[in-house]
Amino acid sequence: MNKPLINKIIFFFSLFIIVLSFNCCNKDGLKTAIQGSWVIDKMTYLNEPCIDAFLVNMINVNEGTMIIPVRKGYNRQYGMDSAYWTLKKNSMIYMIDIKAHDPLFDGRFQVDYNHKDKSKVARMTLTSDSVFISCQKTPELN
Repeated sequence: MNKPLINKIIFFFSLFIIVLSFNCCNKDGLKTAIQGSWVIDKMTYLNEPCIDAFLVNMINVNEGTMIIPVRKGYNRQYGMDSAYWTLKKNSMIYMIDIKAHDPLFDGRFQVDYNHKDKSKVARMTLTSDSVFISCQKTPELN
C-alpha cells in the first residue's frame, strides 16, 4: 500500500474516533445516559456523611423527573419522593438543576459522568456547594 493512502486511512479513522467520543459527551447524550437507576455509594452534607439518614440509597432518573430517597422520619410512602430536573451546560461543565422537597437534593449540582470505570459500571457524581453524591448505575433488567 502506498504511504499517502495509509495516512488518509489513519486520519479518517482518528477523525471518526474523535467524533464518536464527542457524541457521547454532548448534552443530549448525557441527558440520555444519566437516565436509569443509580445506587448512592457516598453522600455528604458539608463534608459530613449523611447517607445513613435516608431510608433507601437509590435515585431513579427519568426524562425531566427523578425519584429520590427520603430521610428517615419524613412521611412519604416507600421511602421515596419525586423531584424535577433540567440539564444545562456552562462552558465545558454540565450542571443539573433539581427541584425537590428535600433541601439536600434541591439546587444546582455539577455533574461528572464516567461512562464506565475499571469495574465496567457507569458512575456519576453530583456536587453542589454543600452536598456531594457519588453513585453507580444499576444494570438494566429486561
